Parts: sequence; structure tokens; C-alpha cells
Amino acid sequence: MSILPQIDQAPLFNQYNPTLPLIRTGGVVADSNNHVVNAVIPAFLCPSDPFNSNKLVRSQMGNIEMGRNNYGGVLGRERGGGNASTAWSNQPGDRRGAFGHGRSAQFRDFVDGTSNTVAIWELRVGPVPTDPRGTWALGRNGVSLIGGCDQVGDCNGINDGDNGAADVQGCSSQPALGLGCWSGGDGQGAPASQHVGGCHATMGDGAVRFINENIDFTIHRNLNSVSGGEVLGEF
Repeated sequence: MSILPQIDQAPLFNQYNPTLPLIRTGGVVADSNNHVVNAVIPAFLCPSDPFNSNKLVRSQMGNIEMGRNNYGGVLGRERGGGNASTAWSNQPGDRRGAFGHGRSAQFRDFVDGTSNTVAIWELRVGPVPTDPRGTWALGRNGVSLIGGCDQVGDCNGINDGDNGAADVQGCSSQPALGLGCWSGGDGQGAPASQHVGGCHATMGDGAVRFINENIDFTIHRNLNSVSGGEVLGEF
């Protein structure tokens, strides 16, 4: 939400009421914020994603519609995207991402170097309106955040759309579309796009790079942490 004034969306930001939660207890979006979370922000959308024109609509949220997004802030190697996730400040350095629960990294926290750390990855929107993946106002792993894809279990990096690869509560698993998932709870989300061979990443220094989906997984993992102390080499 805080980035809106920086991308020519100050009028929308000024309509947001920070004293009310985006989603009230029971799952109903706070009335005064309905039009904010409903907004379609062109800068958040990738033209190659065929599903980002469908807003999120979920019955447990009072059928409120929410705008989509194709870019997710990096949580690092953190697993578990719900409110019970470990606070950023309590994460070990090799697991801290550019973003986190409770706070985000400042420039001084990029010990690995801003050019060696991904701040934002591309992600894909869920294939049906009830799938929350790719919803800009929902701060959940695999939804507007990327993290936890640490080759533990079934998430193996960029564009891994096999069944169970992403853990996002309420998702619709469709591996034939490269959008496989496990819907039992939030846990991990990998970078993903419709671009052949990889996806784009915004580095901590603001540079945008296209990262090959066949990148060595250790390098992929290290790109997600701000202070792991790893030596990356070329990527």
C-alpha cells in the first residue's frame, strides 16, 4: 500500500483508511477500503499473463472483488506466509528477504549487496477468480509475496508449476497451465511468469534482470536473502 504514492497512485492511497483493517474479522473487507483493494493498477500487471484481468472474488470475503498483480516482494527463504510467520527481525541473516513481517530491509541491511539481492520477482495470477495468487492488497506468500521455495519438499525454483509446488490456501491446482499448488495453507511461493525460459527480477539497486529458470538452485536461493554472506559469481 505504501508504494502507491511513488507510482502515481497518490489519490488512491489518500482514500485508504489505515485505521481500519483491509479485511475485518470474519473475512469481510472494511467498507471504506473496498474501492481501494478493488483497484486495477496497470503498473502491477504483466501483459503476458492471461488471467490478471480476472479480479479475486471469494465468498468468505463477502464476494468483494480485489485487483490483481504480477509482482511480489521477496520474503527470503521464509516458509509460512500467514500471520504466525516469524518477524523479519527474528530471522537469521541467510533467510531474511528484502521484505518481511513487521519491517522490511533498509539499504544498510543488504549486506550481500543490492546488486546481488532480488527485491521483487514476477509471479503469476491464479487461473480462476477464486484463486488468491496474484492479488496486490493481500500480503500473503504466493499472493503478493515470494518466499520459502527452498527445495524442501516440492518447490524447485523459477516457473515450477508442478502439482503442490506452491502452498497457497484457497488456490486452484492446475499443473497443465504451470499453476500447480497445494491449497491446504500458505507456505511457499516461487517466482513465475509466462515468459519463455525464466522471469524478470528487480534487484535491490533497482536494476531489472531476466533470470533463467535453469539457474543453479543454490544461486536462486542466495539471491533471495539480503544478508546470507554467500558468494554468487555470475548469474
